[in-house]
Amino acid sequence: MNQDTTLFGKGFAPPLTADVNQLGRKAADLATMVQAGINVPPSLVLPVSLIDQFLLNPGKAKSWLAANLDRLLQEFGVNNDTLTAVRLSPVLAVPGLMQTILGLGQTKAGFLAHKVLYGEDFAWRKRREMIVAYAEFAKGIGPEVFEEVLEDMIEYEASDQRMCEVVELVYAEKTGVAFEADRNQQIMEAILAGIASWNAPRPAAFRELNGIGHTGGLAIMLQKQVIFDADGNGCAGSVISRSLENGSKTIHGLWFGANPKKLPVSATQVEAQRQQASNLENQKPEVFGALEQLAARLEATFHDAQKFEFVASGGEVFAMSTEPAKPGIKAALRIACELVEAGVAKPEDVLVRIDPLSLEQLIHRTIDPKATRDVIATGLAASPGAATGALVFSAAEAAARRAKG
Repeated sequence: MNQDTTLFGKGFAPPLTADVNQLGRKAADLATMVQAGINVPPSLVLPVSLIDQFLLNPGKAKSWLAANLDRLLQEFGVNNDTLTAVRLSPVLAVPGLMQTILGLGQTKAGFLAHKVLYGEDFAWRKRREMIVAYAEFAKGIGPEVFEEVLEDMIEYEASDQRMCEVVELVYAEKTGVAFEADRNQQIMEAILAGIASWNAPRPAAFRELNGIGHTGGLAIMLQKQVIFDADGNGCAGSVISRSLENGSKTIHGLWFGANPKKLPVSATQVEAQRQQASNLENQKPEVFGALEQLAARLEATFHDAQKFEFVASGGEVFAMSTEPAKPGIKAALRIACELVEAGVAKPEDVLVRIDPLSLEQLIHRTIDPKATRDVIATGLAASPGAATGALVFSAAEAAARRAKG
C-alpha cells in the first residue's frame, strides 16, 4: 500500500510538490505558502493516493493506521504537550464533509504537561473543548447536548475542572463508554470519521450530481495546533486582503482572542465573540501589521485577492488556509488592474477571472457618488443599479401600493 506522506511547515523542509491532485486543495495551498516562505504550522498529509486505497478497501484503513500511525507521529515530532488537528483536504469543494477536529492528543501525560506549561484551568478547558468537538464530528453527538448542561455552568462561572467532568459524564452516557485518553486512538478515530464522511448522504449526492468520482478526491491532513489562548495575548480569525466593495487594499474581517471566563462551546458562540479587524489594529497593532504583510504576500503568491484564516501566538502569525476572495465586479476590475500594474499577475491570468456577463452590471444607472444623501444603512449591494421611491418591508404591502398607483 502506498505510504508516501508529505511533511511541511515550521520545522520541516519545504515540500517538493504542491500537487493539488495528491494533497487536496487546502493542503496544496499551504504547501505553496511554505514554498513562498510563509509561516505555516507543521503539517502531515495522507495523500489522495493513500486515502483512495482506504476508500476502495475500507477494512484496510484501520489496520494500516494501527500499524503506521505511531511511526508517523514520531516523524511528525508529536510529544506530550502537542495538540493535533485533523483536517480534510478535498481536491474540489464538497459540502457536508467532516469539519476540522481540534485538540486531539488529550492523554494523561499531555494533561499534566499543559498544567505545567499553561496552568490547570487551561488544561481542563482544552480537554473539554476537544471532547465536545470529538463527540460531534467523530461520534455524531450534536453540540447542543453539551450546551444544555454547560450554559448555566458558564454563566455562574463553574470551575473548568467541573465543566470538563460534566462533559465526560455526558459523553459516557451518550456513547456507552468513557472517553479514551489515548492519542493514537483519538487521531485514528478522527481520520476514520473523515474518510467515512466522504460517503455520507450529502457529500455522496453532491459528488454524483457534479461528476466527482468515488476516488481521486480526498486527502487528510494532520496539523500541530497553534495554542493562542493560553495567556490572553494571542488571537485567531479570518481576514480578506481587499475591500469586496471597491477593491481598495484595506484588510478586513473578524477575529477573536482568549476569553478565560466564557470560552465558547459551539461555533455559534464563537461567532458571537468575534470582533471586527479594525479593532485589532487598536488592540494588537503588531498582529495587524503582520496581517497586512501576510495579505500582500498571499496576493503575490496566488495572484489574486485572498480570504485567509490566521492564528497569532508567541509573536508569530501563522497562515491556516486561504482561498480567492469573491469581490463585486467593480472591485474585481480594480484588483485585477492593480495586480497587473504591480507585476504580481499577468493580464491573461486576471482576465479569465472576470465573468463577462457580470460586466453588464457596470452600465446600470447609479447614484452620483458626489451627490448629497442621507445614509441610513451601508452594506454590499444585492443587485446593480439604483432605485427611488417609498420604502416598504413586505411583498404584500408593495403589491397593495402598486395596485393603488
